[in-house]
Amino acid sequence: MAVRFAGARAAGTAAGRRRAGRARSQMGLRPVPDSDRVRPQSAPAGKSQAQLRANFDDPLRFLWRFGYERGPPAPELSLTVEGHDEVLGHTMYRIRCSLRRPAKEEGTEVRVSEWACRKRLCDLREELHCRVKDGMGSEYATYFQSTPFARHGGIPGTTDRLRSWLATLAACVNSSQLKGQLLAFLLRFLEAPVPEDSEAELLVRAGRCVVCTLPTEMPDTELCRRCQALRADAVEALRTRSQKSRELNGYPA
Repeated sequence: MAVRFAGARAAGTAAGRRRAGRARSQMGLRPVPDSDRVRPQSAPAGKSQAQLRANFDDPLRFLWRFGYERGPPAPELSLTVEGHDEVLGHTMYRIRCSLRRPAKEEGTEVRVSEWACRKRLCDLREELHCRVKDGMGSEYATYFQSTPFARHGGIPGTTDRLRSWLATLAACVNSSQLKGQLLAFLLRFLEAPVPEDSEAELLVRAGRCVVCTLPTEMPDTELCRRCQALRADAVEALRTRSQKSRELNGYPA
């Protein structure tokens, strides 16, 4: 049955191509070769499914993916400007970003995401600087008094001013001066890659087990009691098997 359906689908596709080819010939257009046809993809190249789903998240859900809004310790953001390049007559500033997320469990490693993006000065000013200034209100002058934003025109010293301003911006994020919609906008503006394990983060925030998705009894807990018991049984079984293997091979217990 599956073979029959597959054959019918292939025949329908071929017939559709022939009809499209005849229509293009009647309009005086050349047929499109198979090598030029755009093939459907499940996801654009370089983008994970989590990244695509995050495009439709509201600000709070988007921040959950990165470990924000979960209480201390919060992720730590670092920003700097490495330099600039001339692209098609425009100056593009290279921004190096790093986000350190707390370890999931005690004894595990801190999770670090590093990436880079390029932005024009006008975009940094109009889209980021103005939005941060409006969002922080009167608090903006308190934190950015000694690190003002770059002047217009890209004059000498612009890179240093941007570097200092972005360092202060990261410090504001790490001290919880930026949060909610403003923080979510910042991460999106900087093109932060969505962590691959962010789906598990969403389940934890929703009070769901990351294995079976059933409700957990304790908040901010990754596993329900049933999955915790199953994991403990599996660990004990592996420990027993390893011990028996060592005894059979003459190793001390």
